[in-house]
Amino acid sequence: MKIKKQKIFRILTLLLILSSTNVYSQKIALIARDFDRPMLFTDSVSAEQVKSGYFPIEKTNIDTFYANVKYLIDMLKIKQRAKMQSFELRSGTSIIKVSRVPYSNGDRYMAVARNKENEIEAVMPLINHQISNKKSAKKLQLLLEYLTNNKSLFMKPYGITPKIYNVVVITE
Repeated sequence: MKIKKQKIFRILTLLLILSSTNVYSQKIALIARDFDRPMLFTDSVSAEQVKSGYFPIEKTNIDTFYANVKYLIDMLKIKQRAKMQSFELRSGTSIIKVSRVPYSNGDRYMAVARNKENEIEAVMPLINHQISNKKSAKKLQLLLEYLTNNKSLFMKPYGITPKIYNVVVITE
């Protein structure tokens, strides 16, 4: 009888520990689209949060999002004629859609980040083709600095290589 009570106690203790670690884990980071407010953490996204200027990113995918933005900055630094008309960079439920806009002295780009959490879609413009690549890269650098101000979230993504999806190739 005593052995059964000990087993039941162990099982209940284990279940309590497992449930307590999951109940309070906030799995979504809300970043301010204008980078002027601190990052918030939540379990779910509300329409009010998105409407008030927050963009959701899964906490476990912030490092991948960081690496994708870093990839865009590196791409903007090189004057080039790209072979791709458009492509996507993904990090969990966040997708960065990049489109090429040809200019006479090198391509410019439009980039928009989208995320859909709990049937609520959030959109955050990252790059506008009407702004020079140099200024766009500076804006993206501000986003990286904003993310790194919350260093406890992730380690630097040295080993993360962005994967490009849904590539549309230029045919001329």
